[in-house]
Amino acid sequence: MLNKFFASCVLALGMAMVLAGGAQAASPRARSDLTPIGMRGIWYPKTEAGAQQCARYVRRRPVELDPGALQIGDQNIMEWGPVGQHKVVFVVDVRAKRRSTWRLQGLLDTYPYEAPKVLETYVFEVRKDELRWSRRVVDLVTERVETSVYVRCV
Repeated sequence: MLNKFFASCVLALGMAMVLAGGAQAASPRARSDLTPIGMRGIWYPKTEAGAQQCARYVRRRPVELDPGALQIGDQNIMEWGPVGQHKVVFVVDVRAKRRSTWRLQGLLDTYPYEAPKVLETYVFEVRKDELRWSRRVVDLVTERVETSVYVRCV
């Protein structure tokens, strides 16, 4: 009698665990925190002009950033260009490579925003208030890696 009771308890507990796991798997994962917190913010190119643009931004807080600025949110990255001609990366996957370095994949959308988005892979490295953004560039003849260096503004 005790063995039957014990067996039914184990069976009920097992079914509850399976159902709980199935419900958890069926619920969509929140995708609002793809980019690492240390990457998020406003970044300007590490140049004298970038420093001046950052100072101007901090003083007046305009609605739009200057061309060349990088705005990293929790789900996307915007590289500001001339009026209305920004590059937007919609982040789809982020993987840590090592401490403060991530491999990021995202769908790149460029002006005039009519062509299909292109899946791109980037590497981001953050050291103190400096961000390095590396991307592979393929021309007709060559393939190379370009790295842009930014400093945190806000």
